[in-house]
Formats: sequence, C-alpha cells, structure tokens
Amino acid sequence: MKPPAFQFYADDFLGGTMHFSDAEIASYGKGQTPLARVKAKFVVGEDGRLRNERMEEVRNERAAWIEKSRQGGIKSAAIRAKVKGGSTTLPRVVQPKGQPNGNSPSPSPSPSPSPSPKENTLPQVGSPNFVAFVKGWSEDFKSFHGFDYKFDGGKDGKSAKDLIGMGIAILDLLDIAKKSWKRGSEDLYCKACKQAATIHGFRHAFNQIRVELNNANHKPNPAQRVDRSVGTANEGTAHLYEGLGRVAKA
Repeated sequence: MKPPAFQFYADDFLGGTMHFSDAEIASYGKGQTPLARVKAKFVVGEDGRLRNERMEEVRNERAAWIEKSRQGGIKSAAIRAKVKGGSTTLPRVVQPKGQPNGNSPSPSPSPSPSPSPKENTLPQVGSPNFVAFVKGWSEDFKSFHGFDYKFDGGKDGKSAKDLIGMGIAILDLLDIAKKSWKRGSEDLYCKACKQAATIHGFRHAFNQIRVELNNANHKPNPAQRVDRSVGTANEGTAHLYEGLGRVAKA
C-alpha cells in the first residue's frame, strides 16, 4: 500500500530554494523542470526518469519503516492468537531517525540553512524591545569589559523581560547598567553594582543598584565641613558650665 502523503520539510525546502524566483519555486513545487536551476535539483534514474535525490531518500526510509511496522504487527497478532487469558507486549518498533510520528509536525532531520542554536548565543526571536535590549547589552558589555557576554537563556531571558516590563526606556536601562559597571569597578563596597555583571544579577539587584548610584551622586560638600582653624560658636565659653557636674574644657 502506497502512503497517501509524503514527508515535506519546509525548512529544507526554503533553504534549498531561497535563491529561486517565484516562477522557479512554482515550477519546482509542481515537479516541472523546464528551468535550468530547477532541473539541477533532479538526477536521471536508471529508467530514464528524473528524480529528486532527497525525496527518494525520504521516501525509501518511510517505506522501510512502514514495512517493518507491518511485519511487527503480523508477529504480534500471531502471538496474541496463541495466548489465552492474557496478552503479550512486544517491543515497539522504533522509527528511523528523523521520521515523524504519523501526520504530526516534525522538525527537519537535516541541517537548517539558518544558524543553528548554540549554547550562550544571543536570542534572535522575541519582541523588538527584547531583542534591542539584549543586543544593546551585549554591545555595551563588550565595549566596557573587552570580551563577549555569555547569554544564559533561562535566567537572562526572564530577567530581560522583567526589566523591559518596568516601563523604563531601554536606553535608560543600558545607561544604568554602564554606570553600575563603572561604579562597581571603582568602589569595592558597591556590592549591588558588582551584581550587574549579568542581566539576571542586574535585574535581581536593580533597586539596590539605583540606590548605590544615587548615593555616589550625593557626596558630602566640602564647603559644609567645619573649619577647625576658625573655631565654633561655643569655644571659649566653658566657664558658663562650671558647677553643673560637667565641665567643658576649651
């Protein structure tokens, strides 16, 4: 029995036809080969007919799996027919690698033409604000520290969304981050600013970071300090306190 459908991997199709025109894609999808670049996708078989090698490979794998499943069903039925008062469970047939279950969607078994996800790579999907924040953070981080930022997908991703959700402009968030890096490198006691080494740490200590940065902007004014060479208003009046149980000496 011939399968009623064939496996179609959209990712591979788009990757293999991204340089095609609309007319060439239509011709390729219908199996027509009057166009040179479309014809290059096919080879001539022993019977003289044109075939697409990838499609033949998928078709053969699917046919082999169907036959293996059919044989397994025959054996299972024979065993059940012999067993009375119970059933026998046979090991299930394992599909060949890359084959989807029935009509359920499945990722392509071959490499995608787009960059494959790698550990610590920056996310390329999400809201525009999310992508803009992560990209800006990574660029500023490398500019300040001199090396690439290693993105922690789980913690950093959630923290970035939380930061954006605060309603603070992205440029302002990045400006606070840069100030915290600078402050943390200059002051040993600015512990909150030091946590801004990661997006997760920046979000976790965000309020404390703003306090430390605010305190740094309000240093004591030297003009408000008492000049001891001039003296104070009470100096020279110690005799007024004599006999009160406490004598202030000038």
